Amino acid sequence: FDEKNQPRFRVGKSDTLTTIAVDHLGRWARWRLIYEMNRDQLDNPNKLQIGMILKLPADATRTAMTGRESGNR
Repeated sequence: FDEKNQPRFRVGKSDTLTTIAVDHLGRWARWRLIYEMNRDQLDNPNKLQIGMILKLPADATRTAMTGRESGNR
């Protein structure tokens, strides 16, 4: 969560928008919402970068901002 209590997620090695949506929003189809919320840093939903911090909708389950491997995904 950020200072405004908005959920955030740090992208790891095997994460995709679909897996993030399933894990934290309960439905794979909500990947598009995550994409739209992060258009300022995502030109292509298939090009996540490891370490990228994504905004999630307010109803996302709590996520820890743990360190992950760096590099490209």
